[in-house]
Amino acid sequence: MWSKLDTYLYPLRPSAGCPSGTFELDVASGNMAWSDGVFGIHGLSQGEVVPTFELLMAHKHPLDRAG
Repeated sequence: MWSKLDTYLYPLRPSAGCPSGTFELDVASGNMAWSDGVFGIHGLSQGEVVPTFELLMAHKHPLDRAG
């Protein structure tokens, strides 16, 4: 399954020099995991903060949060 999924996701991978990252959200528990890229985009380091959905959204433009 993962190889097929990777085939579909490959075109979505960013080009070199483009800041990007991924995160996982467990909807049931609310727990999040961020990649180093997500921490970097927000000017943070792993271990500096506990990743939460609220923290992620706090870094978004108000119009991007209004949806």
